Amino acid sequence: MMFDISMGVAKDQPELKAAIDRQLMLKAWKIRAVLKDYGVPVVDEVGSSQSPSGQPRSP
Repeated sequence: MMFDISMGVAKDQPELKAAIDRQLMLKAWKIRAVLKDYGVPVVDEVGSSQSPSGQPRSP
């Protein structure tokens, strides 16, 4: 089972959206580290899953 994580920002707050996007890009490494620490497998943009250790999962 896999699913995306998302969040929403009101359309009338483009500055907030830009600020959140900037922080997500700047802190992406830290977010991935937290996911790894908690054993959350991640899926890359192509849909290949990786184990929490960062190694590709076998199908």
